[in-house]
Amino acid sequence: MGNKKILVIAAYAGIGDFFLSLPMFETLHQQYNTKFDILVRSDARFLPFIRTVDLFSHVYIYDRKGKHSSFSAQFRLLRRLRRQNYEIGFTLHPGKRYVLMLYLSGAEIRVGGYEYSFLKYFLTHPVPDLKADPIFFRKFQAGEVHGLDCFFYFLDCLGLKYERKKPVVSLGEIEKSAAILISGLNKPLIGINTGSSGEAKNWPLENFLALAENLKKEKKASLIFFGGPGEADKFSVFKSRFPADLYAIGNDFPILLNTALLKKCDLLISNDTGLVHIASFFDLPVISIGGGARTGKAFLAWSKKSRNLLESVDCNLLCRECGNCACVKNIRVESVLKAVDELLS
Repeated sequence: MGNKKILVIAAYAGIGDFFLSLPMFETLHQQYNTKFDILVRSDARFLPFIRTVDLFSHVYIYDRKGKHSSFSAQFRLLRRLRRQNYEIGFTLHPGKRYVLMLYLSGAEIRVGGYEYSFLKYFLTHPVPDLKADPIFFRKFQAGEVHGLDCFFYFLDCLGLKYERKKPVVSLGEIEKSAAILISGLNKPLIGINTGSSGEAKNWPLENFLALAENLKKEKKASLIFFGGPGEADKFSVFKSRFPADLYAIGNDFPILLNTALLKKCDLLISNDTGLVHIASFFDLPVISIGGGARTGKAFLAWSKKSRNLLESVDCNLLCRECGNCACVKNIRVESVLKAVDELLS
């Protein structure tokens, strides 16, 4: 089954999407016993992780608003792809641009999702396919399929079964830097992420503050606060109360270093964000606040030890119908502390 020439078009932008698809990449590598080419967007937030994964023989950076904005530049890129004589191709993004790119790459077998029904005729294995698997199709349409299952369905189309051996992300010297940063911290070491891509779906900051105070008092825990460069100001109150803890925030803490720090944690407590999926990939215990129950199961935490607290909230509205994510705000600090006890024990 080995030595197949494979192209994967991974045209999503989020870090969480990348980590949800990594188990699929692992399986392709294991079962075909080969590396494969991957095409990614120039604005993808997961680009720093590409060099940490020893699965890709070549990485194409697709810059649709810059280098590849002209028709002639896109034509040259497609011609490069066609010269590779791919036997199998995947598009992990259902947009018409990427379905057509896969078709024009000349790959003999083409597996992919599609946002418009006419696009499935450009694929040899459309995902999901109503005729081939009506049950999965209906679950997918209803938001009842997890992101992992979506990517595994790509493998099912080719008769491949997922079998994970070990995580493939290697952080090298960055692991040593992380070890130095946490050398003065106590166990348990708990990561806390208070932000996400949308402020409305975040758990209130005062709840995180009350949670942190309890973890320090009752668990004698050390804390790592994770956040982006633009979030430094909101942690002033935390720094005044917990000056001895680590604040992995700002330009001095890029995503790879934060990933290495996350791997050192005994537990992550986070809003609905990509850090949940990084932790899940490394099978760390995760408490996810928000995401999942109202928006479908695609982005729930998926480590073996995880708690998705929004699932327990009684709410009949979809997030797009509500707008203010009141269900997230109603999650009690006591509920999070109970989940902490369950996972740490």
